[in-house]
Amino acid sequence: MLSLANGFADEEVEEFVERIRRFLNLGADAPLAFTAEPKIDGLSLSLRYENGKLVSAATRGDGAVGEDVTNNARTVGDIPHRLKGSSVPEIFEVRGEVYLSHEDFAAINARQEAAGKALFANPRNAAAGSLRQLDASITASRPLRFFAYAWGEVSAMPADTQHGMMECFRSFGLTVNPLTRRCTSVGELLEHYHAIETDRANLGYDIDGVVYKVDSLSLQQRLGFVSRSPRWALAHKFPAQKAVTVLEDIEINVGRTGSLNPIARLKPVTVGGVVVSNATLHNEDYIKGIGGNGEKIRNGVDIRIGDTVVINRAGDVIPKVLDVVLDKRPADAKPYEFPITCPACGSHAVREVNPRTGKEDAVRRCTGGLICPAQARERLKHFVSRNAFDIEGLGLQRIDELFDIGLVRLPHEIFTLEERNKSGLSRLENREGWGALSVRNLFEAIDSRRSIALNRFIFALGIPDVGETSAKLLARHFHAYRSFYEYMNEGVSFVLQTWRNDAQTALGGDLNLNDPEKLKELFDIFHEKSDYENAIIAKLRYVEGIGSITARRIVERTRAYKAEGLPFSHWIIWEEGLKSVERFSEASRRKFFDHFSSVEDAFRAVSEIEDRLERLWSSLPSDLNSRLDLEADDSEYVRKLRHGWPTLSTHIAKLISKETKHFEDLISIDGFGEKALYSLLRFFMEPRNKAEIDALTIPNDSNLPLIQVEDFDLVISSESPVAGKTVVFTGSLEQMTREEAKAMAERLGAKVAGSVSKKTDIVVAGPGAGSKLAKAAELGLQVMDEDGWFALVGRG
Repeated sequence: MLSLANGFADEEVEEFVERIRRFLNLGADAPLAFTAEPKIDGLSLSLRYENGKLVSAATRGDGAVGEDVTNNARTVGDIPHRLKGSSVPEIFEVRGEVYLSHEDFAAINARQEAAGKALFANPRNAAAGSLRQLDASITASRPLRFFAYAWGEVSAMPADTQHGMMECFRSFGLTVNPLTRRCTSVGELLEHYHAIETDRANLGYDIDGVVYKVDSLSLQQRLGFVSRSPRWALAHKFPAQKAVTVLEDIEINVGRTGSLNPIARLKPVTVGGVVVSNATLHNEDYIKGIGGNGEKIRNGVDIRIGDTVVINRAGDVIPKVLDVVLDKRPADAKPYEFPITCPACGSHAVREVNPRTGKEDAVRRCTGGLICPAQARERLKHFVSRNAFDIEGLGLQRIDELFDIGLVRLPHEIFTLEERNKSGLSRLENREGWGALSVRNLFEAIDSRRSIALNRFIFALGIPDVGETSAKLLARHFHAYRSFYEYMNEGVSFVLQTWRNDAQTALGGDLNLNDPEKLKELFDIFHEKSDYENAIIAKLRYVEGIGSITARRIVERTRAYKAEGLPFSHWIIWEEGLKSVERFSEASRRKFFDHFSSVEDAFRAVSEIEDRLERLWSSLPSDLNSRLDLEADDSEYVRKLRHGWPTLSTHIAKLISKETKHFEDLISIDGFGEKALYSLLRFFMEPRNKAEIDALTIPNDSNLPLIQVEDFDLVISSESPVAGKTVVFTGSLEQMTREEAKAMAERLGAKVAGSVSKKTDIVVAGPGAGSKLAKAAELGLQVMDEDGWFALVGRG
């Protein structure tokens, strides 16, 4: 079953339609139709009909595997046991939503209250609880309803549009929401949305938005998916509901990647029928009144404990603190001081710098890694989460309990739990809240998850900056777990050897070059310096037309000017000297100086950047001493420092360039960047992470691994001529957009890269192809135009 992308503002609907037109290369006047239907706030259900007869029903689960509720589904009045008509496909999988009307929900809660039982919080919870009953007679006693809106497997499609399929649904005896409408413009979509929003209170059942879908099924196929969401659909959610309450405290939760997450503890308040006592405060800057790009939010007003605050909640989205009622602020309220150490383990907490953009991360992270108990606990929860191992019965509370009593602290201990429980002095069966049946069910659920797809395994590892999408890109690239594992081990060896060789020259015998942890620390020291250097130089990159290389050259030229010993006021000579900066054109220089109030102001700004760079690198001896216990005053590193910036910086940049070139095939994967690469490397450099992966996947005493990582299952035509090949698109494509070309190639099993290398198989070059085409010719790669591509793969 599908997960839909969400939008909350009308402008996001306009952007959604524009994205589709760009992807399909459709002009503004080209016809493009959609369906618009209410988004029912209930429980997703899939019905399978064979020869017209209902044979099974399952809840959504993880989107691929759900809970079997066939007997209960047969009791729902809107679900026919047999479909009507002679044109019903032999195999027909129907998807829809189970819900309760407001009237029926009130009646159920009245019966619950009369029986002295707990009340349901809302109709959705009541519907979910009713459908999942072990006793089908209980489900039958509750008047559940069902709207059909989509399909899964179909042996023969009875229509070629979304709207046509809904008409077929009706003719087969299925219930389709009567507010489903076909629209041919953004204006019609929004008109229908606002009409439903206005009448929402009178519908008699809960909805939380309107879903838009491209009407043509052939266009849906061309558009495909982004991660788990279809490009051709959008859930336009209703505005969040708001409430005012008091912020009683701010607590810091530590996430699985070490993020320090501020949580607002609130005086409980009801928002949209749900009692809210916690809300997110996002990050340190948000509390201070600073936005993601450094701009003021809330007019720069900070958030303090004791403040009266406005919160909102939209659907399943975590409630958040929106604003402060400033005139109700207590006189003794003090600015919140965000911690710079981890509250769980006491390790230093830092804000990292993106090496590509030089931008400081908004999130402060604990540097404790696996010694941090909070990170270890949260990584376990991530490991068993829905899109990872998805172990039924091993939810957040069970993980907390098993972690607290010391039975499961590391992922592999989940798969040895049953064996250890047999010989343990305190068996799980004897613990309060467990029992023999629940323990047996848990062990069976764990056993059923001893096999996992490569992409889900990579995601389960919880590597920073490697989410579901990146994990899938990696799995598609490597296909087999062994290829991925060996590549990463070889990569780590290459990186460590690179720094070992350099340290041998620069430090001689002062550092134990056979200690991987020492080499990793050296790697970290210099990468941190390089990242912060990029962050400092990025101050100039914000000026229009100034790239990273030009910015660096401007700073280098400024340092040379200052080294000449001319009086500070001779900045006019400096302005003239910038004309010699390579690729710094007259137009770019004009934009550069227009950014400042005067030439003198520009000089002072660049001079301050150069001074900061000198200070950054001059602290290196202290870093080597404190982190590696090295007295490095006579080392080659320090000798280079004496020549001033950028002598050592340039040397380190060459080493890092050598590293990234080694991983060119990964960096060139479209959608997978340098930041994710280095997160992956750091993860595999950590011996405890490597030991944990080995404990899971390497055969143990019984000659069997605890888990089996399956090859990535890419559904492609066996006749695809580009399956497994690496393709690069360059230049202007005239018959389809680059995005559609990429999606098409991936459907055919190809890997799409963003740059040309010796591992590239095919380069598709359109008009205006430049350096990539030249490199392809230099490497002797197969090059074809757009017509050649279509001749090779067809138009499907």
